[in-house]
Amino acid sequence: MAPIIKSVPAAELVNPSQQNNVFQFVQTTKPTERSAGVALVAGDRWYKTDDQTEWSWNGTYWLSLTEFLLSIPEIVGQTANQVLQGSSAATTGSIFVDRLVHQTAVLNSTNTATNYWTLAVQVSGVSTTTISTQNAVNYPHQQVSLGLVIPARSAIPTGGSVVFSPLSQTTRQWQGMTTLGTDVYACVENGDIYKQTNGTGDFLPLGQTSRQWIGMTTLGTDVYASVYGGDIYKQTNGTGDFLPLGQTSRQWIGMTTLGTDVYACVLSGDIYKQTNGTGNFLPLGQTTRQWIGMTVLGTDVYASVPGGDIYKQTNGTGNFLPLGQTTRQWQGMTVLGTDVYACVDGGDIYKQTNGTGNFLPLGQTSRRWAGMTTLGTDVYASVYGGDIYQMTSGFIDTVGHSVRVTTARVGTQTTLLYSAMSLTYREVYL
Repeated sequence: MAPIIKSVPAAELVNPSQQNNVFQFVQTTKPTERSAGVALVAGDRWYKTDDQTEWSWNGTYWLSLTEFLLSIPEIVGQTANQVLQGSSAATTGSIFVDRLVHQTAVLNSTNTATNYWTLAVQVSGVSTTTISTQNAVNYPHQQVSLGLVIPARSAIPTGGSVVFSPLSQTTRQWQGMTTLGTDVYACVENGDIYKQTNGTGDFLPLGQTSRQWIGMTTLGTDVYASVYGGDIYKQTNGTGDFLPLGQTSRQWIGMTTLGTDVYACVLSGDIYKQTNGTGNFLPLGQTTRQWIGMTVLGTDVYASVPGGDIYKQTNGTGNFLPLGQTTRQWQGMTVLGTDVYACVDGGDIYKQTNGTGNFLPLGQTSRRWAGMTTLGTDVYASVYGGDIYQMTSGFIDTVGHSVRVTTARVGTQTTLLYSAMSLTYREVYL
């Protein structure tokens, strides 16, 4: 669905004009400044003459004037965990997810710190927010501002096999990966941290001190990176240097996030958690293993062990229990939609469909697969001493963008969940 088309008389096509300190551009190409050296101002308008569409500058992006809705099925009296598929956006182009409006309640019980529900909201495989009823005593209508850009979707595949294609990056000791917005990060052992902007082009160095960078994850707008035999570092608001968090020197490896908590695992050690994105990483008392890769699906936390199994902590609590997978050199992990991916050093890439059953091979060339991450509908995988690869055919189950909600009941008490929600978005011209 395109923005509303407005007919503009030829006499009005003055480029640019100014009314009440709002510049109005009438041209085919995207405006980048008001005039030479004068920046755009939020509220400026652009009438795109080749397709007669209208756009407004929000201070960062050109957004369609028209706002669209992604609705999600109402939940009434739910007692079991489930995955809900919402409506499909009538565009495969990039979108700006503006806000989530919802009312979420527990109908037959009082929420506590140990008995509550969470609802993880994704748009086209990108996590947008997680709603929790923990300790809630009333249930007003709520509006959550998101301001998240979701990259354009791939066309719906018509067949063929899954292929991870090389991105022709310089050969490096690539390790962990993560995403922030539309940017992809990759770290290099005994090297720098690199970033691919807007999911396209080369991974460029961020000028960080050479360290044994291994794992990465993202919490909100902050990017974390772990150092083997060192500290854990954080880049605040996706800009500037990665600064140390003053953690005990350990063989830090994989990282992931669940809600506002950050997990980090230690090779030949324990798994640690930083609560609410602040303070120290504290041990969870797990059996000493060669923990290396981590990811999250809904409220479940996964951890891989090279030369061992893949483990899962259910609902973000308790021990990490084995999933009974074949012993392999399991490495990095990631999630796309409801599927969990895990790569093997010197082997294949594997997928667990819908978060259940065995991890099955995708038939990829044997490489020293190391780190993984997801951007939109694309899955990235790094190769130690090689390239970075991208799979662009995942999570295509509707025309255009779609919303998916994963509900999870925490605790042993049976509670009835009610939720009504919708997402609003605008098209974004990148």
